Amino acid sequence: MAADINEAIDLEHAPEVGANCAPETQMEYAKYIIGAGQELAIDFHYSDSWSDPQNQPKPYAWANLTFDELVDAVYAYTYDYIKQLIDQGTVPSIVAIGNEITNGMMWGSEYLDVNEFAHFHDYYKRFIRDNSEDNLDADGRTIDGTRINPEAAEGGGVKWVKYAEANGDKESEAYQEFVASVNNLARLVDAGNRAITALNEEYGLDIQSEMHFAFNVFEQPQDSEKVVLDEGDVFEKVTTLIGLLAEDLDGMGGMVDRIGVSYYPDWHGTYDQVQRNIVELSKMLPEVAFNIAECSPAHTGAVEHELDNPNYPVGTEFTVQLAGDIAIEIMKTINDVPNNAGKGVWPWNGQRVYGVNSEENEHSYTLYASFQAWNDAFAKNVVESSISVTTAAGEAPVLPETVKSMDMATGEITDVEVNWDAIDADAYAAAGIFEVSGVADVNVSDKGRGQAMKDVTAIVTVLEA
Repeated sequence: MAADINEAIDLEHAPEVGANCAPETQMEYAKYIIGAGQELAIDFHYSDSWSDPQNQPKPYAWANLTFDELVDAVYAYTYDYIKQLIDQGTVPSIVAIGNEITNGMMWGSEYLDVNEFAHFHDYYKRFIRDNSEDNLDADGRTIDGTRINPEAAEGGGVKWVKYAEANGDKESEAYQEFVASVNNLARLVDAGNRAITALNEEYGLDIQSEMHFAFNVFEQPQDSEKVVLDEGDVFEKVTTLIGLLAEDLDGMGGMVDRIGVSYYPDWHGTYDQVQRNIVELSKMLPEVAFNIAECSPAHTGAVEHELDNPNYPVGTEFTVQLAGDIAIEIMKTINDVPNNAGKGVWPWNGQRVYGVNSEENEHSYTLYASFQAWNDAFAKNVVESSISVTTAAGEAPVLPETVKSMDMATGEITDVEVNWDAIDADAYAAAGIFEVSGVADVNVSDKGRGQAMKDVTAIVTVLEA
């Protein structure tokens, strides 16, 4: 289960985020998650508020750091926070260095060159823009009538505007500027990755590092309607970005262990579109594991527009059952990636499955029932659920006293007793086939996700005497 972490929250500018994603709060959530038998994944936003492809402001406390200082801050913060988790007995299995960093993270003076869909924040007005006439940038570019401050500190934004300006000319100045911006992003990722490596060495652990992306095929300019992007262009940008990052990281402290991909159909398209990106990236990076790092199947409402969820026709009603079905489809999407490169799915806001915040919201189990359906899509064990038995007409079939069950948490296979329904003598009086239901007495932990598989069916073939 994943926990989103923001940098030390500036509640003046992000009061709605502080309660749920403040570092101290997530330290407590980590105890719930580990206590419930789950593995813990940490997703750093490195921001005072939510970070996503359209929103990647630096933390206010880091806004004026030079880029080298920003790199050092990422290392120190990542190291210190994960160390606290380790020391309190809640060791994370995975740490994502940034959240949905397709357009970079912790944007600074390069904000205007990120892309046309970047959203405006008070942060930019305070630290990047300047209304005074003596603070024009070289081109006199503006945001809302105000100008970029040439003293604004650089950040880790990817300059997709320069990528588009280059128009495929990799020798152009614009393309080289784009490449340099990706290198800056790589340096920030590397800082977090090095922090995880240092902790692994210090504590003898195997915490995996991750880059988390969102490959939008639908975009929404600020204060405007959504637009559909060219799928081929998106795919080319995906492979270009990941390829450059992998090359840069290999020349630094090393490539991350995993790549996570967000999946919301209203932003990222169909199951097939998402899977295509992951499959092609897995071919490029055969040593890297992939997972769906964020998703949230709807359990209420309906598909009102074709962009709401292109997997289902307009008019489809969302229910808790459909949420569970969608969860299974998402699992299939990642599970079917060749060479076992797909390594799992994280539901967004999944802590509500276990009733965290239940004192604040007595209806949390009802409101987030979709995550219970998600949870129940997993199985605690795999049982030998169907067996075949043969008997002669007039002879009572002999059903096995035990079947095999594998505990999914430990991999242990044991023989478990089965309680069979009574069999009416008429069922085997003449040749034919009938079924007998039974319940296996499985022994699996009450903790953790999913349900125990207990149902067993015996298929009895009755032969002529």
